[in-house]
Amino acid sequence: MATNNQPPPDLLSGSIRFAQTSMRFLGDAVGLIDSDDEDETEVGKEEEKKKQEKETPEDTLKLPDAERHRRELLAKKKRLKEGRAAKKAAGGVGGAILGGLILAPVFPLGILIGGAAGAAITNKVSKHNEKRKIKKLDRRLLAQQEKQLKVDQTTLT
Repeated sequence: MATNNQPPPDLLSGSIRFAQTSMRFLGDAVGLIDSDDEDETEVGKEEEKKKQEKETPEDTLKLPDAERHRRELLAKKKRLKEGRAAKKAAGGVGGAILGGLILAPVFPLGILIGGAAGAAITNKVSKHNEKRKIKKLDRRLLAQQEKQLKVDQTTLT
């Protein structure tokens, strides 16, 4: 492995460049290195760049009233989030009552476990319903904007 009175390569020396050249040296000595590998990776990177340039991500699409759309969604989220606190409290009280009745022999523990479980379940269900409502509002706003775009296009032609 050590030809021309060179010490064997130290791969743990901390120098990445030295490790790369050492691996190349070892690969050349064994005959495993193919010189075309670098060319193939460059071609692959060029193809990826072309694909990314052709595909337009959704974030860059321009809507006529994108700011209004965003404001309405955020306002709706805020209203729903404020209502969730009351629902969570009601779910906790309901869970505490049921937990106290079901686990009557261990009275205080049943109330605590039931209250925590009721609040957690109510919170989860409430979040799920909020997401559904937000998606519904988003679809409705997009449909309105699409209709507005069609009207604008027909008036231009």
